[in-house]
Formats: sequence, C-alpha cells, structure tokens
Amino acid sequence: EKEPQPLHKMKEAEIYFMPGTAESQYRMKLVAGVYSCTCSAWKNQHLPIGSRTCKHLREYLGDEYETWRLQRDLAAKIAAPVKKSAPNLLLAHKWEPNVDPKGWWISEKLDGVRAYWDGSCFLSRLGNPFPAPAWFIQALPTDECVDGELWCGRKKFQTAVSIAKSVETNGQWKNITYQAFDLPKMQAPFEKRMQKLKEVVAKLKAPHIKVVDMTVCQ
Repeated sequence: EKEPQPLHKMKEAEIYFMPGTAESQYRMKLVAGVYSCTCSAWKNQHLPIGSRTCKHLREYLGDEYETWRLQRDLAAKIAAPVKKSAPNLLLAHKWEPNVDPKGWWISEKLDGVRAYWDGSCFLSRLGNPFPAPAWFIQALPTDECVDGELWCGRKKFQTAVSIAKSVETNGQWKNITYQAFDLPKMQAPFEKRMQKLKEVVAKLKAPHIKVVDMTVCQ
C-alpha cells in the first residue's frame, strides 16, 4: 500500500506560520524528523515530542498523513527491542577543588546521549535500547563493547534525545554521530584502551563513528 504524503512538505528547520487567534501566528517546523508547533495544544500534551500533533499540523500536513504518521510511529515503538540489563558504566563525579587534575586525561563535555554498544545494539545507562537504523550500526564491531555518546552538536541535547529515542522515518539519524571514548570490557589501563579504540574505529571507516579527542591536563 502506498504511503500517504503530506499536503505541504516542510523543509528541515524552516519555520512555517499558521494563523492563530486575533493577530497571533503559530510557528511550525520540522527538526530531526519531529514536527512541532508553538500552540498550547501541542506543547501541553503529555507525550514524547515525536508523538504529538495539533489542529494546525493536521491542517497543514493533512489529516490523513498525520493519522498515518502517528500510527506508524506507535507500531514501531511496539516492535522495538526489549530492555536489557543496565550496563556497568563509569559515571562522572563532582570535581573537588582540593584535587589536582594535573596528569589526568580530559575531554570536552559533550551535550549528547550516553550510549553503550554491546555488540548488537545501543543501550542507555538503564539498559533501554535505542532504535538506531541498520545503516548506522552495521559498521560497528560485533566483538567489542564500546562506550560513548550519540551527539548532534553543541547545545543540541534535546535534539539528540529525540533522535536517539526515535525510529528513523525522515533520515533524522543522519544528524547524529557516535562519539566513542572507551572500551569498557578491555582489561587494560586507560591509555591502552584508548589506543585500541582508535585502531578499532579507524578500521570501521564510518564517518559517523568517531573517537572523542582527549588530552593530558597540564
């Protein structure tokens, strides 16, 4: 069966206006596969942002398309992988001023979503699977566990969260990279794990999988 098409297609990140009450206008846009509207009906729904709609989106995109889109996303969530055991990950701790970080390895704090690759899928800190598309994970090793973050860029944490939790429908996963920073299962000092990680990622030859830059604090 042919998939319904929106009455009007939205371009990524462009703002579209819909008349509101009095002299007000509502702003609609498509960002990383998520349609949004500034109306209170859309903002006040107790649903994930990718599962929301409103009368303005239905009028602009078409009621048939919006109904199909929401049903498609619901079906994808029902078919999503089941939760696994939470991975044992290193967690950040508050830095105390009396601790001298000289000689420690440091890196930029990324605004990303923590994602543990267990050899078959990405898991959150609590063991919930992220529905990454096949093209995104096919290059990842099946014999190595990798710790890292799904990242969209600086100050784009909410966008990263939205994409990481969504089944790809509009190519939104192309906006994400996997920033790897450890091989937690490797029994070796951190420096050797980092060297091995760089070798592993280099062999993948996948532009969306990268190693986080680190340096020794001077």
